[in-house]
Amino acid sequence: VYGREKEALLAACSAFAYPSRWEGFGIAPAEAVARGVPLLATPYPFARSLAERDGAIVVPADAGALADGLERVLGPDASVTAAAGRDTVIEHYRWPDVARAWLTSAEALL
Repeated sequence: VYGREKEALLAACSAFAYPSRWEGFGIAPAEAVARGVPLLATPYPFARSLAERDGAIVVPADAGALADGLERVLGPDASVTAAAGRDTVIEHYRWPDVARAWLTSAEALL
């Protein structure tokens, strides 16, 4: 899904669930969170960094935990989670910030 269709789809979402078994970043959840959609995810680096700032619901990758997480991400605090996630993306995941972090990591390897 691209362009206006993607924007309409994300605008209609109550939440974005991303139960990945392994992921380094995940552009799809980042796009959703940047647009103010609350995120439910399993523990991977980007989701954990959001959760540390109350910007995502992160649960273990099992059915019971995901069911609980769905209730939480759709619960009364969803707008608070969404706002914290959006603010975190704006403050810490701009292209210049990501590029600088990548270059610092790459330079450490050289």
